[in-house]
Amino acid sequence: MHPLLPWATAVALLSLAAPAQAERRSPSVTIDAGESVVVTIDDGGRPHETARAAAPRLTRFEAAAVWNLTHGVYGEAVGPDSAPIVAGENGIPDAPPITPGTLRIKLVSLGPDSTLLVLENGYDRGLSYRATILAPGEATSTDVCQVMPRRYSLEHWPYRITRLELSGLRLVPWIEGQVPICE
Repeated sequence: MHPLLPWATAVALLSLAAPAQAERRSPSVTIDAGESVVVTIDDGGRPHETARAAAPRLTRFEAAAVWNLTHGVYGEAVGPDSAPIVAGENGIPDAPPITPGTLRIKLVSLGPDSTLLVLENGYDRGLSYRATILAPGEATSTDVCQVMPRRYSLEHWPYRITRLELSGLRLVPWIEGQVPICE
């Protein structure tokens, strides 16, 4: 056996592992309840926070969707299941326009035992991400769904969340009619 072969194999394995490590270290966005964050994704696929402010009040669209979510209109849209929220159905008004080329993220406390995450995807590709609930001394992953291009996504939890970390933000190819993956 050539004396450099084990070393060359190790270098090859390390070079294969680098993209996975880079993805794990990609920038994340941490948001507190009551905040709104605007994020852009550069040509290299890296997210950049461009603005942070107090979350604006729920829009009429969001408020109607929350009512439907909390009153069982969409059934059990949890885990791998999602429910489309369609303007004109179940009392849902038209959604406000979405700003092209940005992601707007809003985390809203809906009282002592309910939290809403609103994502506005202004890109022409889908958005995949991971979410971790942050609490003093602990972090817990939670299920989320992909966000369709140029659409809203609302994630509702029947408990209070004060801080959420979104990681692995990436734009993914999208085919019209595709169903969002929830995991």
